[in-house]
Amino acid sequence: GAAVFRTFEQALREAGAEAILKSGEVHTVFAPSEEAFNALSPEERSALLNDKAALEKVVARHIVPGRVTAGDLMKMTEVQSIGGEALKTGPRATVNGNLGVGGAAIVQSNLHAANGVVHVIDRVIN
Repeated sequence: GAAVFRTFEQALREAGAEAILKSGEVHTVFAPSEEAFNALSPEERSALLNDKAALEKVVARHIVPGRVTAGDLMKMTEVQSIGGEALKTGPRATVNGNLGVGGAAIVQSNLHAANGVVHVIDRVIN
């Protein structure tokens, strides 16, 4: 994996979400960049990475069932995460001029993976 996602990959492993992504089902992942994790205070980052229940909730907030491209997001007002939360998206959810999701800006979109699509976001969705 790219160093861009080192902390998110660690979070996926520790939350047990790798199995979901390797299940063969198609998912869309909103992957916080390394900078997004670095923007958390050291206390927030440590608390998150050391609390499995909290980590599972945060990771679930970043995964959506199905393949959802940036073009799809532009036509939507929200997406439902696997954690059951509705995340605002679409033209009315822009962040700093970028398409947004859950209050985070999508800084790189439509990175295709074997089992879905990845969008890089600029912050951790809390």
